[in-house]
Amino acid sequence: MLRSAHGGDGNWQPLCKALCGGYNQVTATVDCYLHEERFHSLPDKPPSPFKASGQEVDLVSFARGVVRATPGFSRIRQLPSFVLLESHVGPGSTVSKTVDLVTDIGSVILMHPDNRVLEEDVRFIRDLEEADALFEYEDPKAKRPKGSTAEAATSTILLDVRDSPRLQRKLSTPADPPEMYW
Repeated sequence: MLRSAHGGDGNWQPLCKALCGGYNQVTATVDCYLHEERFHSLPDKPPSPFKASGQEVDLVSFARGVVRATPGFSRIRQLPSFVLLESHVGPGSTVSKTVDLVTDIGSVILMHPDNRVLEEDVRFIRDLEEADALFEYEDPKAKRPKGSTAEAATSTILLDVRDSPRLQRKLSTPADPPEMYW
């Protein structure tokens, strides 16, 4: 497994390469030792503006319970800017409310040439999180901890997601696989 200077098991490398036009700190370091001519051809500064729009999104859980299914992950994989989803959560996993980076439920790498598409996809993910629509729980009474904005059970929340115009538009729009930049 690749461990890189930035961490995250190197999941960010395709995004960084797309932003900078084909290189990142890992490939630059390798080139420094193994491909001197490539290393010396690297620009002195990263491109401005970047060559693509991208973001790593840390996933947040506002609820807790034992996961029965992960329908939100399938929806995320259909987004136009989707590149990679990494999560330790699957059916049978127990999730709790995310309070810090250690308790996040995974991360998603998004990338698209149009920044508006990227921003819309990030909003869609945040809406899924807010609606507790990433997971179906085994306990139909799984609720958000007190003080959260939604107190309904997950099955009810999933119906609310379908009634949300922004989420409904995203769920009904077929997504083409993202163009790969690396």
